[in-house]
Amino acid sequence: EISRLKFIGRAQQMKFSLGGMGDLLKMRGDPRNARAEVRQLTAKKLEEVKLSLTELDSLRRELTLLVNLCTASNEGCPIIDKIEEDG
Repeated sequence: EISRLKFIGRAQQMKFSLGGMGDLLKMRGDPRNARAEVRQLTAKKLEEVKLSLTELDSLRRELTLLVNLCTASNEGCPIIDKIEEDG
């Protein structure tokens, strides 16, 4: 059924796990009675996304700093130095 495939595709885009997608598919049959469970599952996914965004923002700031240091450096490579330092 096409609507089921579209539903699965959208859940994948939202980065739900296979287990989460399975749960959503089960709840899809009776959404009114599954609302609390769907909300809980989605709230958990939202927290995971927020954590990922925090980590990505930190990485963005670090990479920006390294690119700027590299641009301003006349010696060596601050990017390589930082990777070696943290490795």
